[in-house]
Amino acid sequence: MFLCIKCNAILFDDSNSGSQSFYLEHNDDIISIAVNEHPKFKSIVATGQIGEKPFIKVWNAGSKKNLSVMQGFHTMGVCALDFSCSGKMLLSVGLDAAHSLAVWNWQEGPYHCYSFIHSGYFYSTSASPLRGVPDYSIDTASELKCRNDIVNYE
Repeated sequence: MFLCIKCNAILFDDSNSGSQSFYLEHNDDIISIAVNEHPKFKSIVATGQIGEKPFIKVWNAGSKKNLSVMQGFHTMGVCALDFSCSGKMLLSVGLDAAHSLAVWNWQEGPYHCYSFIHSGYFYSTSASPLRGVPDYSIDTASELKCRNDIVNYE
């Protein structure tokens, strides 16, 4: 299976069957994507878009059906996404000057907590099981703190 992102569409090209399918649920350019790697959430994908009032969509790659739409926190765009190790939480980073960060319970919709990273460049996120407790590392492999609390991703 080959995946290609073009503007506000995602193309799935299955070379074995010669078929193509599309995910067309965004109304602006897709600039971030994350695949949920937890076995319980197989085929779950999150995509974020650019725009003044961007949204994040969590959807099933097999059926192309939306499972959750999250909006109202970020401005300018969603430049990075990552699922937690448990697959239950989704981290998003905004394209705004402060690189706003939110942790969402994507099955329920509202954000769990939020913070602001810094006004410099932001490169990537990655979920990693450090010391046996799944948490996020951001650029510097430091623990994610939201409102001075370390977020539990279990």
